[in-house]
Amino acid sequence: MTLNYSSGADGKIKVIKSDLINPNGLFMMRNLELITNFVDAVDGRWFYDVLDDWDGNLKTIEKLFSLMMGRPTIEEASILGGFQFCDDVLELQMQNVAAIWDDLELKRQWFFKKINIKFFKSEEKLHESGWPEASIINLCGEGIRASKALYSERLYKRLMYVRKSIQV
Repeated sequence: MTLNYSSGADGKIKVIKSDLINPNGLFMMRNLELITNFVDAVDGRWFYDVLDDWDGNLKTIEKLFSLMMGRPTIEEASILGGFQFCDDVLELQMQNVAAIWDDLELKRQWFFKKINIKFFKSEEKLHESGWPEASIINLCGEGIRASKALYSERLYKRLMYVRKSIQV
């Protein structure tokens, strides 16, 4: 992460970088190693065929990502939702991509309750999540309760998209 720039004695601009390392780096390096070993073990030909038809496979990849982001499995929500991120430039307040919610927070996230809290100056506060669908799955599992909560989240997002399109 670039924090600043300074000019050196020789007149050249120097980049001042953060000393922090990516908290997900070891996990990503391990996965890269596993994928490389897998591709090598199966001789990799099919993998390169997939890359050759990138445009044709892009729609499939988009569908898989859309499914994963909108209705993740328990494993996806647990592993990927546990990644650390920070929306602060200095990266001082790292948090899980999928916030850890309890039953009370889930009730606050229901469509009408959330609308009330966000738009009508409620004294209650929402615990936002970078990936609310994974927060729901982590709390509820994959049953009926999760389906209802995911439906409520989709409804809220649709309302927000409509609101943004009207404001433009």
